[in-house]
Amino acid sequence: MTSTNTFTLAICVLTIVLLGVTGCHHRGDRRHGSVEKSGRLTDHIVSELDLTTTQETLLNEIAKDLEEAKRDLGDHDEFKKIFVTQLANDDLDEKYLRKETARLIQGLENASETFITHLGAFHASLSDEQKEKLVDLANHKQGHRRWRN
Repeated sequence: MTSTNTFTLAICVLTIVLLGVTGCHHRGDRRHGSVEKSGRLTDHIVSELDLTTTQETLLNEIAKDLEEAKRDLGDHDEFKKIFVTQLANDDLDEKYLRKETARLIQGLENASETFITHLGAFHASLSDEQKEKLVDLANHKQGHRRWRN
């Protein structure tokens, strides 16, 4: 092969690799910026429902509790790795899997208790008109994300 052909081949291979890497580029962990997204969501709800300061405070408590619960529950990928690791082992450690599953379920139960308590207080503070608007927001088609990027 001549040096010109080798150089051309190298440029073509480099271009293909760079295009492949660019096409597969992951914009980072989808949970990054969740606080900002949560803020945009709460701002959207505040403006749509015309919430009072007290109602806005209750809504912000819900958002804060959800963020804390998300942090406390940890990374879902970690839980997935536990299962994948166990599947890769020669012997499946059922006791360990039960313990890890129970830990996750307990975390979900704790988070849901806090969420439901604050949601109840927020719901009780809403007028009938605000409740109707909230139901409309909640029923909005999931594919149409008005408050996301």
